[in-house]
Amino acid sequence: MQEKLDRVNRVLREGLTGIRVIRAFDRIDYEKQRFNEANLDLTSTAIRVNKIMATAMPLMMVAMNFMAIASYGLAVSVLTKAACRWAP
Repeated sequence: MQEKLDRVNRVLREGLTGIRVIRAFDRIDYEKQRFNEANLDLTSTAIRVNKIMATAMPLMMVAMNFMAIASYGLAVSVLTKAACRWAP
């Protein structure tokens, strides 16, 4: 994803620094197309990554909550056994 963002920034920077050359050789449409391709590539990747994260985060939270419940249950079990040994 970082490489795609770098590509968009590179295309934009090249367009800004070479604007006189672009105008002189009438390459404005080509540069617009080049930027749009880089931007579309970044956009589609960002949307795909965000969809994956939107699915993965709730699943990870459920797993973490189950692990917390399991550790509480284990702690109760250990403490109950220890209390039974010390009871008169």
